[in-house]
Amino acid sequence: MKDDTLQQSPAARDDAVLRAFLAGRLPAEDIVALEERLDQEPALLRRLGELGRDSVELVELDTRLPEGGLSRLPSMSASQKPRGSYDHGLEIGDVLGEGGMGIVYAANQQSLGRKVAVKTVRSKKTPTAALLEEALITGQLEHPNIVPIHDITLDEEGRPLVVYKRIEGRAWNVLVKDPMQIAEHYGAWNALEWHLGILVQVCQALRFAHSRGIVHRDVKPANVMIGAFDEVYLLDWGLALSFDNADERLPSVQSATGMAGTPAYMAPEQFAEDPSGIGPHTDVYLVGATLYECIAGHPPQSGETLRDVLDAIETRAQVDLPEGTPDELVQIVNRAMARAPSDRYPSVQDLRSALEQFLQHRGSLELMEVADERGEIMSAAQAREDEETAERAFIEAAFGYRMALDVWSANDQAREKLTGLVDERVVQLLDIHAPRAAQRALALSDAVNPELADEVEEALERERIERARLDALAQGDDRRVGHRVRRTLVIILGAAWIAWWISVGLDLPDTPVPLLTTTLVFWVFGIALIMRVRQQMLHVKRNRYITWNVHAMLTVQLLWLAAATLKQYRVDHTITTLMLFWSLAIATAAITVETRILPTAVFYGLGFLLCTYEPAWLAWVLPLGAVCLITNMMIINISIARQAAEAEREAAALLARGRSVRPPPMVDDETDDELE
Repeated sequence: MKDDTLQQSPAARDDAVLRAFLAGRLPAEDIVALEERLDQEPALLRRLGELGRDSVELVELDTRLPEGGLSRLPSMSASQKPRGSYDHGLEIGDVLGEGGMGIVYAANQQSLGRKVAVKTVRSKKTPTAALLEEALITGQLEHPNIVPIHDITLDEEGRPLVVYKRIEGRAWNVLVKDPMQIAEHYGAWNALEWHLGILVQVCQALRFAHSRGIVHRDVKPANVMIGAFDEVYLLDWGLALSFDNADERLPSVQSATGMAGTPAYMAPEQFAEDPSGIGPHTDVYLVGATLYECIAGHPPQSGETLRDVLDAIETRAQVDLPEGTPDELVQIVNRAMARAPSDRYPSVQDLRSALEQFLQHRGSLELMEVADERGEIMSAAQAREDEETAERAFIEAAFGYRMALDVWSANDQAREKLTGLVDERVVQLLDIHAPRAAQRALALSDAVNPELADEVEEALERERIERARLDALAQGDDRRVGHRVRRTLVIILGAAWIAWWISVGLDLPDTPVPLLTTTLVFWVFGIALIMRVRQQMLHVKRNRYITWNVHAMLTVQLLWLAAATLKQYRVDHTITTLMLFWSLAIATAAITVETRILPTAVFYGLGFLLCTYEPAWLAWVLPLGAVCLITNMMIINISIARQAAEAEREAAALLARGRSVRPPPMVDDETDDELE
């Protein structure tokens, strides 16, 4: 110290030393002496707290140093290592870390052959009370998230050696600033969620400590270590105090003096000269400050002087967090860091529960973010009329929102977005005249828009009316309807028709009477069959036309044969005239029903001319005409049957791919079985 300082009064000289210490300008050799006095003179320690609170000197808040804090002194190199390794069963190795009063060595515990960490004072003259109090507190906190103490012994010079579990890992404050290390060493690509998981375990350690009546007072990322296998340890209980006086050996809140902690994280009550306001709520604040750093990447409090820091805390309305921080997490930080202890979480357990709930909710929020992306894809696809992509994106988005609600039922934002998505999709589907799809989409919403629901119902009603009209038209025009019935009728009646005209051609009757009688039998039998399958033959337009044409042809034939019988016309002339009727009737059917029947009409027309010229040709023309007619009809029906089979295969393929399809109306299989 300077000579002019030595000439001052003792009180002024002490103030000068304390100010130099607070400003970081006190030489290392004077720090040792100051440590001894602070340990022995409570009044001097109290004065240090007063000067630290009211000093106008600039105090740099260097939160980058793991040992940074008001209670920490500038580090020095060790004067010497503890000796007599084998006497205390420890083989001392390299220095792991240094503080103002203590130093930590790597060591091997000979009795168990394990690696340990040994903490001791810097020299024989350094007070040992603080080290022993820290060891005593830590020894009472046996918890998975607190580094256990294995032993306390002495070296040859009488210095205490506190043997801790050796932790091989990384300091949390380093990982907070380097998310890539988190991904590389711990396989976690979501750094925020990983940090919250670490903080939950820190809360577990504090919860246990509070249950034992101990408050930490210096929770921050620099005092947390992450082991190589994801173990989490809350370190440095040197500032810890007992708040219930259950063990008189422990330093208590009532006996402590002056402020202590790291200003960048300290709760307002830690700045007070009287620490009696310290309690579990103080650790709640510190956990909130640590959470702030995990989110923002830097501590929450800064300033050039301690007064600046305290003024900033007392005047802030709420903690400022980076844009994009989830609202729920912002609320957690602000409540944990409330100025008044009564406004904070009642306990660190309540804070831990809030963090765990957020982690659960975070999964819901991530699902919602993915659903948002799918919703944007849906809108873009619909704008470019890519209906397939829009439908797929809608289903994925709706599923995402539903999953988000399953994870967190109180996620009102996801519920609102699901409702908006459904409303948008319903409008899109109504615009492209897809009311059934709109009805299915509307069912996915918990809060159905009444106006949209009415629009969907109106569109469905219009579609039902239009579909009924189109079905009626389609059924009447569809040649595939009743093709099996037609095939059966052709086989039954066609075989009889061919057999009859072959017999007539081989042996012409003398009068038209047998022809009249046989035609009447065909006429009656045909009407009976038609009535048997009237559902297929009379309710379908094309089949109805076929029925009318055949019935008209048989009726004309019956009338002509009756007239020929009454007039006693020659049989050959009567049959030849019939061929003209048949040609005209079949030509009419070709125009109204099926053009492919026209070859038979041409054949009968040519047969009429040939038999008029030479009646002897009737023996050949009659059976050939019958065969031509029935064969022509069978070929047409087989072609239509193939079309029906192909349509059924296409429908089956569409159904296999999960697409909706309306199969063409077909004849009832039971009717076919009865006919066949």
